[in-house]
Amino acid sequence: MLVLERSSETPVGLLILDESDDGEAERTVRIGYLLSESAWGRGLASELVQGFVTWSRAAGVETILGGVGCDNVASQRVLEKNGFDSEPGADDSAELLFRLRLQSE
Repeated sequence: MLVLERSSETPVGLLILDESDDGEAERTVRIGYLLSESAWGRGLASELVQGFVTWSRAAGVETILGGVGCDNVASQRVLEKNGFDSEPGADDSAELLFRLRLQSE
């Protein structure tokens, strides 16, 4: 999905979604996003994730996953602010996995 800045409708990034179909009964969506450097530090990522979480609740999504590079502290913080919990991963992984469970909310 293309991310547009609301005031100018200028493209500033992408939202990437992948709905898991691994035979589990739980509906899981993996989220990823890329924002142009001009959009960094303006709260757009937090707004984007918050909007997707709201939509997911209404759409019956039960779990949202997000992978973040170990060195990307800003994106880690975006997910944490939106209720995601970090999960332990492989020690040699360059990515941290974050999970938000919605079904019990």
